[in-house]
Amino acid sequence: MNRWIKENSSQFDFAIASEAFAVSSLIASRCLGRKLIIWQEMDIHQRKFFKIPARFWYNIIVPLFMRKSRVVARSERARKFISQYTHNVSKTCVDHGANGAILFPSDEVKRHFIIVSRLIAAKGIDISIKSFATLIHNYPQYADFKLLIIGDGDYCETLKELARQQNVEGSVQFHGFMRHEEMALMLRTATAMLINTLHDLNMVSIPEAIISGTPIISNTIPTSAPFIQEHELGVARANWDETDLAKAIENYPTYHANCVSIRDTLTNNGCARTMVKVFETEILPKLNH
Repeated sequence: MNRWIKENSSQFDFAIASEAFAVSSLIASRCLGRKLIIWQEMDIHQRKFFKIPARFWYNIIVPLFMRKSRVVARSERARKFISQYTHNVSKTCVDHGANGAILFPSDEVKRHFIIVSRLIAAKGIDISIKSFATLIHNYPQYADFKLLIIGDGDYCETLKELARQQNVEGSVQFHGFMRHEEMALMLRTATAMLINTLHDLNMVSIPEAIISGTPIISNTIPTSAPFIQEHELGVARANWDETDLAKAIENYPTYHANCVSIRDTLTNNGCARTMVKVFETEILPKLNH
């Protein structure tokens, strides 16, 4: 890698590396210096070996050997985290882009919520099902709503049994694995996408929903939670419940319009344009001096 970069660095204007805590990013930074942008997703120290390797890397390697390379964070939380270890951090955040050719808004909204996820315990789908059950049992005006669950996993049968126990087996529909094009049809017409993850910090499904014009109801674990709150793209609240589902239904026109208005910045092309703009405005002037 080191040899290839040195032999080909004159063939490109800049390069992007993923994560400051990566040997490949260190090598690229040492070879390219200011011509490298480091895209930072993580907003915490990786847990392996009691966080010791990560803490050493961020405190020693990043400030001493990677300081020339500009860091662009995926989220505001990631930006604040990496800013503790290097001052060469852009104020602009660039999210994980989503495929705007497949995922796009619809003027039609159907009376269903959607979950797109692997069906494992760590995704907290059971919590979402319980909140949904409370909604349709306690809010008669929303009793006809459905919950569409797209994805496969070891927890599938457990979730189906939970739906039976909650007396919502007729309202919770399990669709299994679906191709992106098929999933997109259900996503763009959903009232909201539900997230209750216990661990996931960075979720591609969030920008995918937003560029589809679909509001988000999420807990505060994902790093995109403050972004959802700031731009009113749905609800981002710890321990959200049926009252938040009702709120999402009532405020759908506003949330949907906000998703559509910000959509272009979250597509693959939009994220690429933002990254190029960071290079042109924050890095190129320094290269020319």
